[in-house]
Amino acid sequence: MIIDWLVADTFASISGIKALLDHADRSMPEMEWQEQENLKKLAESEGWDYHDYDAERQGLEADYRHWVPKYSAYSAVIILCSIAETRLVACAERVGTDCKSTFVLKELKGSPLEAAARYLKRVAGVDVATDAAWKYLRDMQTLRNLIVHRGGLRGSDLNHQREFDGLLARHEHRLFRSKNLPFGEEIWVSMEFCRVSAAELQSFFMRLFRSLGFPDSRLWQ
Repeated sequence: MIIDWLVADTFASISGIKALLDHADRSMPEMEWQEQENLKKLAESEGWDYHDYDAERQGLEADYRHWVPKYSAYSAVIILCSIAETRLVACAERVGTDCKSTFVLKELKGSPLEAAARYLKRVAGVDVATDAAWKYLRDMQTLRNLIVHRGGLRGSDLNHQREFDGLLARHEHRLFRSKNLPFGEEIWVSMEFCRVSAAELQSFFMRLFRSLGFPDSRLWQ
């Protein structure tokens, strides 16, 4: 059996993020319960006033029901985009080497995802932009930029607002509009969106690797 390390690393990375999502889903309720129990015991042992205890209890509740899920999903989106970009770029560079192309990937402008896609089409004749998952990957990239550069906020810029609203319209029931006072509306990313994104990314690379004839892509059927 021939092991193709690019293929193996790509799918191992996606498997890892899937495991992380499952772990987050299972562990968050248990972690909140444990922290609330610890807080209750501490308050009882030190004779806290109820209002002081309740303020701390509500703080923990906010942590585990808002902040932890929010940042877990945001982190997953960023990691998934990193996997998509770095593996697609590595794939394009390898194809260029195999084809002994004098055309260099770095000569192309645009995001790493878009540049690698254009490179593969030019050098190998493989148009990943026609893949069923490509629009989903582009939306992941848009969402990642919204999270990293705008903190997930809709903002006041009209172009940013159109991006924000477009994502919500295309991924109804997986992306949501949430209030973040006093900063305005922000995007809420569900764990289901992250799971679907991971599945789409996996399917995308399966089809790409098969189309390029990479040696052990058959192992990932």
